[in-house]
Amino acid sequence: MTDILTLTLKSNNKTLVLGDDTKYRLISLDGIEAGDITLNMKANAQYDGSQVTGYRVEPRVITIEADYPSEDSTEDVRHMLEDFFVVQHPGNLTINFMGTIRHIAYYVTSFKDKRQTLLEPLTFSVELTCPNPYFIGDEFSDNIAGKVPMLLTPFSIFKGANLTLAYRKYNNELTVVNPGAVSTGLEIEFIATNVVKNPRIDNLTTGEFLRVIVDMKAGDHLIVTTEHGNKRIELNGVNISQKKERTSTFFQILEGENTLSYTADDGYTNLEVYPRWSAKYLGV
Repeated sequence: MTDILTLTLKSNNKTLVLGDDTKYRLISLDGIEAGDITLNMKANAQYDGSQVTGYRVEPRVITIEADYPSEDSTEDVRHMLEDFFVVQHPGNLTINFMGTIRHIAYYVTSFKDKRQTLLEPLTFSVELTCPNPYFIGDEFSDNIAGKVPMLLTPFSIFKGANLTLAYRKYNNELTVVNPGAVSTGLEIEFIATNVVKNPRIDNLTTGEFLRVIVDMKAGDHLIVTTEHGNKRIELNGVNISQKKERTSTFFQILEGENTLSYTADDGYTNLEVYPRWSAKYLGV
């Protein structure tokens, strides 16, 4: 595998790329390994030691040191970097390390010109603080209520090259695999092709479910998001989170295999259901 390390930073509709095959050379990179973890413990009253009551993965701090070896337009580059690395413009960092690509959102908490004299090449350091410490991998998606191809033929009675015949599968279960290090939330999109009453999706692996008390008509899009800090339900772009059945939950999918299923009080065969998720990792 080709040795490569590149950092792509996007902020305020601007992009900056550091590392191999760019005009900026990486000197050091710290903070992309597994983050700090704090255990919450309660002292035992009658015997030695403590009980673990919970844990928290702390916010991540990534420190980058790089330089601009060229002597051309050094001061223009410095001004550009100062304007790019400002706390008012949070951004997203993508790391490509030997073909492994992961993303993380950040805020700039420090930018420094590291030169001792103006005769030296421009060297700088930047500190990025990531409130959500997890790196995000590729997005996965599938259609639980998909179509199964039956025949592909180059002959067609219609204008065009090929004709594909297919049938709709009404198996309402799908096994999804979360390759990440921790559980993660989902975005589930329900698309109605006809009338549907009170759609529901279950995680058969955990026994949890989420049911929305709503009548859908043909063409309606219902999007349910279960990610921590971003839980919501929208029907055609309108927030209807209050329509969640009280006993249901914004469930997560565990690491490894999870079996999802969907149904509705009426018209479940009129649904297309697309669960989407991104794996979370503790490092790159």
